[in-house]
Order: sequence, then C-alpha cells, then structure tokens
Amino acid sequence: MCTHCIQYTSFSSLIFVITGVSVITEITNWSFQYF
Repeated sequence: MCTHCIQYTSFSSLIFVITGVSVITEITNWSFQYF
C-alpha cells in the first residue's frame, strides 16, 4: 500500500474514534441526567 492510502485510512479511523467517543459521552451525560 502507498503511504498516502495508509495516512488516509488512519485519518478516517481517527475521525471515527473521535466521533464514537463524542457520541458515547453524550449518551452517558444524557443517561446521568435522567437516572
């Protein structure tokens, strides 16, 4: 694989992880507000 493809894949993974963490944090905060 070319380095550009590897960088793009890792960048996409990073965005996916950050988005996932943000969603989990929002759900956790929402849950604590009601329970």
